[in-house]
Amino acid sequence: QGDASDTLRGVMAKYVEETQKHHNDMESLKSLKTLLGKMDPSDWPDIDEEFSKIQQETNNNNKANVEDHRWMKEIKTTFVDNDGDEDGNVLDCDDDLAMTQADVNTICPISRVEMKKPVKNPDCGHVYDKASVEALFRQGD
Repeated sequence: QGDASDTLRGVMAKYVEETQKHHNDMESLKSLKTLLGKMDPSDWPDIDEEFSKIQQETNNNNKANVEDHRWMKEIKTTFVDNDGDEDGNVLDCDDDLAMTQADVNTICPISRVEMKKPVKNPDCGHVYDKASVEALFRQGD
């Protein structure tokens, strides 16, 4: 999850920033329209300059932390809810199994040699070589 989730968070943060900027610009345009509507057109100030002033005020008044935006909170919750922490590490969960490797291990954990006749422990599910288990039992006698 690491790189992909970081990339997704970055894209989402950029989208949130752009959305906030768009919202602020729309508020600035409404304010400019209201201001100009109260004035005689011959008394209008420089439109670009006035828009920049209003835009600056709007941006200062509506500063919001991107991480506090509900979309960022939702994406953070999505990654944490999938049995992992924010960094993508798998958390303990009794209900699910987490795959730790893609290769099938054919080495017996007792003898450390390749299993010729694998047998499965019904209690824990581990697999051992039959000859190794029998040799272990004979040692205990």
